[in-house]
Amino acid sequence: MRTVILSLLLACGPDGETVCGEGFVDDGTGTCVPEESADCPTGFAMTSDGLCIEVPGAGTGTNTPTGPGTGTGTDTDTDTNTTTSGTGTGTGTGGSGSTTGTGGTTTCTNGVVSQSPLDGAVDVFYGTTVEYRLERESAAASISLETTSGVPVAGTSSIDGAIVTFETDAPLEPSESYTARLDYPPCSPVESTWTVGDDAGGSIDARSLDGRTYAMDLAAGSWLEPVGLGDLFGALLTDTPLLGVQASGPDDIGLILAWADASGGAQDLCLPTTELDSVDFSDNPIFWAETSRIDMNVDGFDLALDDADLSGAFTEDLSAAVGVSLVADFDSRPLVDLIAPGGGDDAICILMATFGVSCVECEDGAGPYCLTMRVQEVPTGEIPRLTLEPRSPAEIAGDPLCD
Repeated sequence: MRTVILSLLLACGPDGETVCGEGFVDDGTGTCVPEESADCPTGFAMTSDGLCIEVPGAGTGTNTPTGPGTGTGTDTDTDTNTTTSGTGTGTGTGGSGSTTGTGGTTTCTNGVVSQSPLDGAVDVFYGTTVEYRLERESAAASISLETTSGVPVAGTSSIDGAIVTFETDAPLEPSESYTARLDYPPCSPVESTWTVGDDAGGSIDARSLDGRTYAMDLAAGSWLEPVGLGDLFGALLTDTPLLGVQASGPDDIGLILAWADASGGAQDLCLPTTELDSVDFSDNPIFWAETSRIDMNVDGFDLALDDADLSGAFTEDLSAAVGVSLVADFDSRPLVDLIAPGGGDDAICILMATFGVSCVECEDGAGPYCLTMRVQEVPTGEIPRLTLEPRSPAEIAGDPLCD
């Protein structure tokens, strides 16, 4: 597995030298790092972080004067017979000129890294956000959305670095098909067509959710970050998160996060649970929750998710949650031995730089080793007759069955 991981991240030339992608250079050690030259090639402009991005091309042309005209000059007549000479001066009006030119062309050097929803997807969440992540920032990028019958959908397109999103003004219609279009000149537009699920998003009595438990299949979600490692990252997850609901009123719920045992259908009582700090169910049946930390396992390596946000919506029949999304930050250092064996603390950050992604300072002050995990459309279905039991580290330590 580790060989597969490294082969996805590095490319070599015929003599073994490192070959860097567009916008990156070899730093002299065989590592590809973002190009930070102050000089950008023609057709590009420098961003605040030192990267070169496309700008619209400019035309070139020539100015060719046309039309009759005479200028100024001298007239000299020399008579060798009489040794008499004379000089005259004349003036004239110059002809009119015209300017003609040919428009310039700019080659597309950008591309789409990931998108959500995927082309051809079904059962898409009615409150989904359309998103395209580009290889590099494009200030001219925008997204539009319409039904497959051509009816435009009202919403707002925005740009955040290399990520372009479209937020609809109202929920999408159930069972309706839509086409999203990304424009990012000078590249050709990209379109994707997908279908919303049949759940209408009607409000439910939260008390009917009390005690229910839902399994989240993170590996099957749409991984948007870490860029270049998302799908692989999801495939390496060894624990299945369980989401339990505790209701105290018709529009008031609490959420608890646990982990499934090896069977996938029961709670692992030897792993601690996490009570989500803040849960907003005011937009019933959509929920928004956050917590400061979630501990999980990736292929045997412990990983802490910091500042995690979890959202989704329960279906009217209570059998599932749709549009489930998880966003969190994590320290990449615990995964170095998994993804870049033998590397230093910044090994994963160096690899991520080849995808144009920079690690950021971790909140605990440990250093610039943190990345973002973001996965959307996580399949989440109910496990019947299972109610989660809160478990603290102290309770687990005192349980002989957890030795």
